[in-house]
Amino acid sequence: MAYAVPPDPPSSNTGGNFHEDQQQRTAVSVDWVSVSFPLKGLSGSIGEFLKEVRRLFDGTINNFTEGNGLNGYHYSAKSDVAAVHVAWGGNNDTVFLKIPGDACARVDCWDSVKDFIEQRCGHLTRIDLAFDDFEGKHDVDFAVELYRCGQFSARLGGARSGVSGISCSQAGNWIDPDGTGRTFYVGKARNGKMLRVYEKGRQLGDPTSRWVRWEVQLTNRDRSIPLEALLEPAGFARGAYPALGFISGDESRIATRRARERICLAKLTYHARESYGPLLDVLRRSGVSAVQVIERIRREGVPKRLGAPTESDLCDRANHLVATALHEEADLMIDSYAVRG
Repeated sequence: MAYAVPPDPPSSNTGGNFHEDQQQRTAVSVDWVSVSFPLKGLSGSIGEFLKEVRRLFDGTINNFTEGNGLNGYHYSAKSDVAAVHVAWGGNNDTVFLKIPGDACARVDCWDSVKDFIEQRCGHLTRIDLAFDDFEGKHDVDFAVELYRCGQFSARLGGARSGVSGISCSQAGNWIDPDGTGRTFYVGKARNGKMLRVYEKGRQLGDPTSRWVRWEVQLTNRDRSIPLEALLEPAGFARGAYPALGFISGDESRIATRRARERICLAKLTYHARESYGPLLDVLRRSGVSAVQVIERIRREGVPKRLGAPTESDLCDRANHLVATALHEEADLMIDSYAVRG
């Protein structure tokens, strides 16, 4: 069975296209990719294959470290950043490639990834498609209501149970939400299709964030996943369940990246203040200027939580982060961590 891309839904308050200003507050992206290649489809050695994989990430992933086996393979290698995995040796002479969320955000061009897979006769074994609603207009409670109304019929298969004809489960504090985030699951991963709806911003550490992520996980159990899903994540996410007709918009890695960075920056700033605030205060009181304090303490680089930018966008990202750090909202976020602590 192959997944089909449905046509755009009609314009309505439940399933139509977003206005242009609303598209700036949503994003649909590929958030996980797993691929299996036949060993005979590779043109060279595993070392050459690793070099070819690195080229997919615009220079942000440079080194792989060999480790133990993975998923039944005898050998594996993991990238030093973003946790890209390559495994080989076993499983009917195949090679396995895993690109998790952080690495997906570093992909320079998904057309290149699609070509890379096709040229080596590979096929998708898993893909996660994420719809980010930064304003929280479609929150976890909305997902529950859709389920109760029977909007999750098993169009593409899945466990048969519950109001929508498919199972559901929850994680997090639903009785007395505490700001750490809630998750609502529809379906089960072992059946080949599952939806996770969770409070992404709160998961990252902002207890007041409205950012909600709807994440469709598809695997190749009893079906094939077209490579076109890499290029049309919104269409394939919409087609996974009837309830997801409201999903619209093209991939916007910048919007998702900035939302994540904004929360991580506030959290890092809070921890830096807690750990080194008294030291900075002593230095300032001893007559050292603010500029001198910064120059004595700063180290060149970017925290791993904020990712490793390329030279081309380093200045743009730095300017955005500085502006965010000086914004009143960032101060409120930092204060919220203090209250929780």
